[in-house]
Amino acid sequence: MKGDSENGTNNQESDRQSQNRVSFVDAGDRGEAGQVLCGARTLAQPGDRKVDQPLPGENAVNETTPTKAIDARVAYQTPRKIEGEENLYWRGAKIYARVRVDGKQCYRCTNTDKLPKARKVLAKWREDVVLRQHGIEPKAAALVRNRLTVGAVLTEYAESGYPDRSNRSKKTAVTVENERKCVQRLQAFFGMRAAVSLTLKDCDAYRKWRASGGYTWQRGIEKDEHRKPILDARGNPKAKVHRSKAGDRIVDIELQTLGNALTLAVRQEKLKANPLAGRQRYHREEETRHCREVAPTPQQLQIIERMFRQRG
Repeated sequence: MKGDSENGTNNQESDRQSQNRVSFVDAGDRGEAGQVLCGARTLAQPGDRKVDQPLPGENAVNETTPTKAIDARVAYQTPRKIEGEENLYWRGAKIYARVRVDGKQCYRCTNTDKLPKARKVLAKWREDVVLRQHGIEPKAAALVRNRLTVGAVLTEYAESGYPDRSNRSKKTAVTVENERKCVQRLQAFFGMRAAVSLTLKDCDAYRKWRASGGYTWQRGIEKDEHRKPILDARGNPKAKVHRSKAGDRIVDIELQTLGNALTLAVRQEKLKANPLAGRQRYHREEETRHCREVAPTPQQLQIIERMFRQRG
């Protein structure tokens, strides 16, 4: 009797395990519960599909919300082709277009679930590709380029590590600090200027602005003749304003930084060409006074030595 009861219990347990395996397989075949792992017969977890890394055109999903987590799992399923439509697929609640980018087939989100609008997006994509193949820039790309400011170009240059014209960013700490200061001064003058509209005349205006002390910065507290802090209208100590004047050599270094930033924008295809290409330097080599020209002669060094020895 005892053996019969044990056999009955084992049979019931095996039946329950079989039902679980069948339900997992059926759910995986229907695509309702996720992907079924071969051999293990277990459901794939959301982390296996890297839900935290959205595909192009999709927004990151907060997995703390149950409904959004379900939408994320659906969005990463294999795209389902729309019957009667060429290169249009359903992926979650959005329509994706299958296009070729840099010679590789990939999916791009149309950001819509309406079929007529998705058709227009795909047609516009193909039109822009044909225009680029024939050297014609699409209107949307031209509009973005015209809106690009010098400030945005300089910010991108700083975030990229201050690369040179060969796109190499291996610079010493001193050079990086000098480049950072150059970017600050350039931002103060050019700022919101459109990068595509820069001319050599703007370089001349920048040279004049730097020579006249146009660049200012604040450091310390301004004091009166009695060495007491000067207060503003709100009763706070007034910051002391400093003015910086620069010669042609410093201006050339700062404009060289601007040229490197514009070259990086061209490399990133944000600009068609560097508007300041071919700029001539303001500083002339014959105006440079080298240390060897003012170095003391051996006889003068002996005189200086005797003078210091006499002073102890």
